[in-house]
Amino acid sequence: MKKSPNEYDAYVGARVRMARSIAGISQEKLGEHLDITFQQIQKYEKGSNRISASKLVEISHALNKPISWFFEDIENNSKGDDGLETAFQSPLGSRLLRTFYQATNEQRKMIADLAATVVGGNQKQSAPAE
Repeated sequence: MKKSPNEYDAYVGARVRMARSIAGISQEKLGEHLDITFQQIQKYEKGSNRISASKLVEISHALNKPISWFFEDIENNSKGDDGLETAFQSPLGSRLLRTFYQATNEQRKMIADLAATVVGGNQKQSAPAE
C-alpha cells in the first residue's frame, strides 16, 4: 500500500520551490537536470508526490543547498500556512528572495529594517540575519 504525502512532504516540497526560486532556475531546467518532467517537479513542490531520499540528494546538488536546508525548522513550520511560501511564488516575491540571499548580513539587516519601516511596523528583530 502506497502512503500518501503528508504535511512534512509538503514542507520539503515548498523548500524545493524556494531553493529553485532563489537559484533562478525554472521547473523545466531543474527537471532536465534531474532527468524528470517539469510536471514531476510541480508535484514535488506542491507536496502531492513524495521526494525520495536519492532524488532529494540530486535536487540538493542541482540547487547547491545542503540536504539539511530542506528540513530547517520543519517541526515549527509544517503545520499551517502563514502565507510566506505563497508570497514567494510570485515573480516579485521570488525577486525579493533572490536579492535578499545575494546580500551580505549587514545588507540583509538593512533590507529587513527598511521593509519594516515601509509597512509601518516596528518589527525590528534583534536576531542576526542569516
